[in-house]
Amino acid sequence: MIEPYILILLAVTLAVCHFAVFRLVFDDSFEARFSVYQDRQKSLLVRENEEFVSSMQGIIEMDPESVETSG
Repeated sequence: MIEPYILILLAVTLAVCHFAVFRLVFDDSFEARFSVYQDRQKSLLVRENEEFVSSMQGIIEMDPESVETSG
């Protein structure tokens, strides 16, 4: 007879814990932190892309039509 009360108590406890975690993670400064993260990731991707293009420059110069065809 006590099992339903335990399940209800566990559900309420889990809901409160989820609320606390989401409140701590997605607080008022979340947008600013997320914007900084996006900018950092964009700069890393641009740098990786530039390194890739510079390493493949010889192949691009050998056959530019195949590069355009492959996209």
